[in-house]
Amino acid sequence: MKKLIVVGLLALVSTGLAAQEEAKPGRVITGMIKSEVIVEKIDYETRAIKVIDASGNRFTVIADDAVTNINRIQPRDRIVTEYMESVAIIVAPEGAMELPNAAVGAISPEGEEPGIAGLESNMIKASIKAIDRSSRRVTLQDDNGNTSSFRVADETPLDKVDVGDEVRVRLTRAVAITVQRPDA
Repeated sequence: MKKLIVVGLLALVSTGLAAQEEAKPGRVITGMIKSEVIVEKIDYETRAIKVIDASGNRFTVIADDAVTNINRIQPRDRIVTEYMESVAIIVAPEGAMELPNAAVGAISPEGEEPGIAGLESNMIKASIKAIDRSSRRVTLQDDNGNTSSFRVADETPLDKVDVGDEVRVRLTRAVAITVQRPDA
């Protein structure tokens, strides 16, 4: 399941970067969070799972109906959640190719250990309406006519950015939740 997420994420990010013209700046920022909890108790009727984290905090989560094979989760099992978020910011010439939004999901088949994975990717598009190179501020306007002004990082080559260029922000989120036996 993790391979599905990583392959999907790499395909989306590389597609976005390949669509960018070489002369325009772009940047990808990625972060990953991994957390583990131990199952203390589970109520299969209500789907309530009481867990404890590494700091000793106890809390209860309710497993969604999408979580299959819940009957295989036992006390002392470890639930591992891996969450990745990637933001790709790309400047493209006006009218450049559109990249579609995407969503992918996978649930453990009947009889396997419980687990779920998903990937979602969305594109936000705006056009550059003004550039103040001395203060390094850029004003963007989205498709609804809303404008916002931002300070641009010092390492961004503003000399390669023009009024009328499109700024595309691709936000990709991926999550994988797996259950591991204490002996694993």
